[in-house]
Amino acid sequence: MSSSMSNVPQQFRAAQFTKEGGDLELRETRMKDPRPEEMVIRVCASGLNSTDQILRGDRLVGIDMPVTPGQAVVGQVVKAAQRGDSKMREGDHVAAVCGYGGAAEYVLAEESMVAPLPRRFQEGEHLLQAPVIAWNMARIFVSHERCQEEHKRRDEREREHIRRRNEEMGFKGDGCLAVYGEGGYARLALETMKALNVRERLVLIATSDKWSSDKYPIKHDDVLYLGRCDVRDELRKRGGAEGVICVDMPKEHLEPVMDGMRFASTMIVLNPRQSDQLQVPLANIIAKCISMRGSPPMCRRDMERAFELAEKHNISAPVRRYKFDENDVKQAWRSIEQRDQFEAPVIEVHQPRQ
Repeated sequence: MSSSMSNVPQQFRAAQFTKEGGDLELRETRMKDPRPEEMVIRVCASGLNSTDQILRGDRLVGIDMPVTPGQAVVGQVVKAAQRGDSKMREGDHVAAVCGYGGAAEYVLAEESMVAPLPRRFQEGEHLLQAPVIAWNMARIFVSHERCQEEHKRRDEREREHIRRRNEEMGFKGDGCLAVYGEGGYARLALETMKALNVRERLVLIATSDKWSSDKYPIKHDDVLYLGRCDVRDELRKRGGAEGVICVDMPKEHLEPVMDGMRFASTMIVLNPRQSDQLQVPLANIIAKCISMRGSPPMCRRDMERAFELAEKHNISAPVRRYKFDENDVKQAWRSIEQRDQFEAPVIEVHQPRQ
């Protein structure tokens, strides 16, 4: 699987934070020597996400400033991995979850976290959507499936105990599944859950009313705006929330949400924010045996399935294109911090080579 280093530059440009809480800057950086299990990718597009704020806050152990955000990219292989079971070669179109470093002209990625990019996503608007599908959409359905697997492992006595406790608390039937957040990420989560044919009713707990209910692919009555309705009562009317997937950081009005969650339910927080403090109502968690967890680990197969699901159900991720220059990169980052646009910001770095 070896490949020549002739196409790999020794220096390239990257959008970087140089100090904690600093601005995003375009800077020259040096190419690191790839490990045997890593490949070098020429980046075509990179998505930004609120999770990147952890990098800006210098909160990840083992990662030092300067640091480059961008957890998922699409691009082309310029040096294949020397170790691993990947069959991808130089020139192949790929999607990769790299953890950080994506907002750059080149990035290193472990071959186990690189998937072939379907032809539909190799150009135009679909190419810009691909990093969002590979990272955000995959995490949504993997999170749901992990919860389903956990439920299946329960024996009949445990299930009967949970059913009885829910009835005692006034929760009837199967309940509902809720997405917590707003904008394009919330819409993508709802479309993903619909594509999975979940049996529970889908509800959006909208963190603001910037966008009307017709922006989301569920009934208008199932869009619950925080601060405009009694979320606890609305969830209870629907049998209580069996699960809540947070595509934005829960902060205000979290206790009413947990009041509306069922016994032995789950809350998954996918996108933390560095600037927000999460106050968790422990009484609810303890009394109701609520599980609270973060983003699940993923692999190549999860990205492949995300693209398969998107193609089969014609799912598109709402994105906004930004150029790879310092002004546009800063605007893209500002949109993450201010939460002022429906679309996910994606930085277009290179045009694909034919």
